[in-house]
Amino acid sequence: MFLIWLFAIPWTAFALFWTWLAATPLREGQHIGGYIEYGFPLFGLPFILIGLGMLATPFRLLLRARRVVYALTDQRVIQLYAGRSTKVQSVQIDQVGQVDAQHDPDGYGRLSIATTQFIDRNRDRRTDAFTILGVPDAARLERLLLEQVRARKALAGG
Repeated sequence: MFLIWLFAIPWTAFALFWTWLAATPLREGQHIGGYIEYGFPLFGLPFILIGLGMLATPFRLLLRARRVVYALTDQRVIQLYAGRSTKVQSVQIDQVGQVDAQHDPDGYGRLSIATTQFIDRNRDRRTDAFTILGVPDAARLERLLLEQVRARKALAGG
């Protein structure tokens, strides 16, 4: 996400500069006639809007993340999103495959839980994953999840 933001800075700066430069005849009262004097500056507006959208992306995602709650029970892993509408996704403990955890030195991180594997029409092996983002103690959540998986398998086998 940070790379998009870094790309958005020069993109937006160039779009603003180009639009400002294209509007020079209008600013200085030099009418060159026709639609060109208005068209060139207006041509830059979509690029400015795209740049502003890219600059706003991390903040939109941060606001969205504040509306997401994750829960781990002995039956499933649940994601609840409460925005304009409520969306609930869950994975049963029996469906949990490989668990990949990534975390920073401060402990925050993400968990990716493989749920199903399949072969697509190109004969490539694909894996569906349930991803949990922004976990305060990702290593602890991974440990608790794997304990639930082991306990569930022990109950099924015994």
